[in-house]
Amino acid sequence: MAPVLLLVLLGLVRLGSAQPVDLKKLQAALQDLQVERREMSLRLDMAERELKRVKETPKVAFAASLGGNGLVKTTSGNKNLVYADLLTNVGGAYNANTGEFTAPIRGVYYIRFTANAPSNFPMSAVLYKNNNQIELIAHEQPGAGHDTASNGAP
Repeated sequence: MAPVLLLVLLGLVRLGSAQPVDLKKLQAALQDLQVERREMSLRLDMAERELKRVKETPKVAFAASLGGNGLVKTTSGNKNLVYADLLTNVGGAYNANTGEFTAPIRGVYYIRFTANAPSNFPMSAVLYKNNNQIELIAHEQPGAGHDTASNGAP
């Protein structure tokens, strides 16, 4: 293809100009274009591979609530909250039966949780990762109305 392009360029230059054609400059320009085309082709190939990798990477996201009025009481000790009302579960990593999220692929996951309770009794919620406490939200001051607390962690 390059020799044909060169001949076409030569013909156009000769038809459109009375000046002599500098063949060496045309060859150098053509070689520069060929190098640039190869580089662009390599970059395009790399971009296509990266796009394919991103498309094939599993997507993970979930949103859940306690459902109903969300009231969960405990008089002593801890109680695992199972957010059974599943709003979305892209990737199926959240188990609405156990309340556990299992990361299907390596990465950074951000978990956010919120609690709301009447102010006349203590309320707290703790986020655990592999049985280790990560974040806490709490209110323990009696008052009127409701208190809401929210927290999150990567």
